Amino acid sequence: EKQTMADNYLVRYKVADREIIKPPLVSNLTQKKGTVVVDVIVDKYGKVRKAVPGSPGTTTTDQYLLTKAAQAAESTQFDNQPTAPTEQKGYMIIVF
Repeated sequence: EKQTMADNYLVRYKVADREIIKPPLVSNLTQKKGTVVVDVIVDKYGKVRKAVPGSPGTTTTDQYLLTKAAQAAESTQFDNQPTAPTEQKGYMIIVF
């Protein structure tokens, strides 16, 4: 598992042999707090093709935070791996 900072938010992630080259755009216009685990599918070019928030480990059911976490995951760019599988599964953990 690796980690990066996105603005003032800690983001942990794991996608096999991949690095984030453009961190997620994380925003929270409320005072709400929580941890959201987002399952992601990344293509071999590094684009997040699917982001599903609320996986085990998530500490909130707040729809606003779940939506913001999914949007943040979708805004992330991973490194290009031409030899990678067409789709790779992984996860991102965003702490609001």
